[in-house]
Amino acid sequence: MKQNTIASLGLVAFLVAGCQGTSTTESHTMGGAAIGAAAGGILASGGGGMTGVEGALVGGVVGGLLGHHDGKQKQENQDLRAQRDAAVQEANTRVVNVKNSNGSSTPVTLHRVGDKWQGPRGEQYDSVPTESQLKPIYGI
Repeated sequence: MKQNTIASLGLVAFLVAGCQGTSTTESHTMGGAAIGAAAGGILASGGGGMTGVEGALVGGVVGGLLGHHDGKQKQENQDLRAQRDAAVQEANTRVVNVKNSNGSSTPVTLHRVGDKWQGPRGEQYDSVPTESQLKPIYGI
């Protein structure tokens, strides 16, 4: 029984070592497998018709599946937050192209700051400024 417990703990150590430098989903899969292997090994070593190694393997598979599902959900939530943040950033940014006397144009990126729009030099406007408002500052 002691050898089975040692084998189970060795399997857990191997699985936990594999969690370093992986994605959220992979990390949760490996973490779930490690926890499941440990739980399965401990429960099986107390009886129940399985050896500690068998219990660790069964627990590792079940824990891995649960951990994978949890990691996938967390990754999806993280992706949704990133998409939402990008949409908010886009909604609070405008680019006004100022036509120059030489035929070129200068793009001026404005950002919403509170209820005002701020230009690259820190100047603020009550609404998105027009090209003619920006030309004296950014035109060539």
